[in-house]
Amino acid sequence: MWYYQITNGNKVTDNMKTKNKEKTNMKKLWHYTSFDRLVNIKMHGKLYPSSSNLLMPKGQMRVRPSRYGTGFYEIYDDTSDYKPVVWLTSSECPDSNALGLTHVKTQVRMLFKTDAEPWSKFADENKMDKTWRKAIEKGRKPDTWFVHEGELSLDECEDVQFRADDGTWTSIL
Repeated sequence: MWYYQITNGNKVTDNMKTKNKEKTNMKKLWHYTSFDRLVNIKMHGKLYPSSSNLLMPKGQMRVRPSRYGTGFYEIYDDTSDYKPVVWLTSSECPDSNALGLTHVKTQVRMLFKTDAEPWSKFADENKMDKTWRKAIEKGRKPDTWFVHEGELSLDECEDVQFRADDGTWTSIL
């Protein structure tokens, strides 16, 4: 369970109780996010899946309230709800281009021990269109991408860190 207190609109004081579980064949992977989304993730106690990008977008892009009632809005199209996943990476460096992230989503990183599968295996198993896949992966580091199908509980989170302006990371646990 997570406990947090927000002060001055920015500062978060955290204390996390974790369950020590025996885990086999698990990987330690990072999930990058923004400060605003971290607060929301903690309120809900889990990460919700987002678009898997397996299908090339079709039709007009639209905006809707988050389907999970998080208070955020999401951009979506007719393919956004196909096989949603939580995105993770083996990269300890939040290279926004390599990971396909906006700069804001590199403020916070969360370390999970999970059975996520490599993006390449997931894309292959789901017979992703090769041209679309090449477009998504071009100039990035897809070998560092992993996906977890379904929600990911914060019980699986081992650490949460904030990135300072000088690029150093500080654990809040």
